[in-house]
Amino acid sequence: MICCQNGHVKCLALLSDKGADLSLVDNKQGLTVAHLASQYGQLKCLQLLGKRGAELSRKDDKGHTPLDQARALKHPECVDHLLTSGATGRKVEDVPTATEADKVFKLCQPVFRLRP
Repeated sequence: MICCQNGHVKCLALLSDKGADLSLVDNKQGLTVAHLASQYGQLKCLQLLGKRGAELSRKDDKGHTPLDQARALKHPECVDHLLTSGATGRKVEDVPTATEADKVFKLCQPVFRLRP
């Protein structure tokens, strides 16, 4: 999951080649690697996940899809790719827009183990 969060495409490809489950779900929040790539704007990871058959429309524990995450955190290139790949999510007007504080919190959460 850290590969997708930090944009390490080669590491992700290697793990996939070795049989890693690209649809793995985090037990704490129901996030997939596609959710993390979308949250952090890692387009190349999303592209590789799509090519390797990862599920791009799975909902997390709060009902958010990777497309919802990309929209909320304003990663238009990820949104475009997910839509082109057939990913589904909420209507644009139903996705809350992240504030700058939300974005900083998302980035600091794994480092400082913050809880929402």
